[in-house]
Amino acid sequence: MVAIGAELWFNPAMFKDEAIGLLGGTAAAAAELMGVTYQAVNKWPDLLPSRISDRVLGVCARRGIAIPDRYIDHKAIPGVDSPGRVAINSEAKEAAHV
Repeated sequence: MVAIGAELWFNPAMFKDEAIGLLGGTAAAAAELMGVTYQAVNKWPDLLPSRISDRVLGVCARRGIAIPDRYIDHKAIPGVDSPGRVAINSEAKEAAHV
């Protein structure tokens, strides 16, 4: 839970299956991108703690993998008033594919 001004904002829950899907669809692919073993990914609980889901989202951001809209707080991005205007820096996207 994060407090922003007088408003409370709760991090939406991420499930293991969704995280693995975002990171390639298999525990081995997810593990490779996360820099851990596939056994570590297999031991993740079904409902991921924020420390793991935050790392998953960080990997997605660094690799140019589309982050599901429900994980983006559009009010926190200056000048962005709709999800359609959120874009990844093209240089960062190119670097992620090196």
